[in-house]
Amino acid sequence: MNEPSAEPNPLAIIKVTKHLQSCAISIPKSNDDLRYLGAIVSNNVYQKCNANNASYTPPNDPGRSPVYSAPEPTQAPGPSTRSETEATTQPSPSIITNSLLMHQTAMKQHEGEKAEWISYKAALTALRNLITNNIDDMYIASFNNAVTGFTRGTPKALLDHINSTDATVTKHQFPYICTYIALLQNHLRHY
Repeated sequence: MNEPSAEPNPLAIIKVTKHLQSCAISIPKSNDDLRYLGAIVSNNVYQKCNANNASYTPPNDPGRSPVYSAPEPTQAPGPSTRSETEATTQPSPSIITNSLLMHQTAMKQHEGEKAEWISYKAALTALRNLITNNIDDMYIASFNNAVTGFTRGTPKALLDHINSTDATVTKHQFPYICTYIALLQNHLRHY
């Protein structure tokens, strides 16, 4: 499948899939040992691979700016010389401080979520490029856009499509595939 003219066959598809899984696990991510494996395998496979049987949850797009609720201003107990109007319109110093702290916390959290989102999108792009650079376009043409290329398809969707349309196993290929899978499973047990 590295050759653009080579027709996908089940063994080649398995090799590409395993290589992609290895790459997805290799992309750095701070809070998950399996890193981006969940972005390319089914939820069942991901749950079997991790120790706590948890599902993969991709990050959400945090948007352009943080969303938080500022505290409601209340009437500040001020000196008796303040006018009634001024006293009701001026928030207390504690409200201002609390509001600033909430804003700073929201900004910091948003920056972290934004960095995680950018890393996730970069990982998806890298994994998608590994697929599109190793599979002839005619086998994944339904995901191609004349203007944006293959940006529409996620790596998982591309792999699922390739497996559902091109991964037919012939009788003479089956023993080789079973042997390869057994070797991979044995190799994965050591991790």
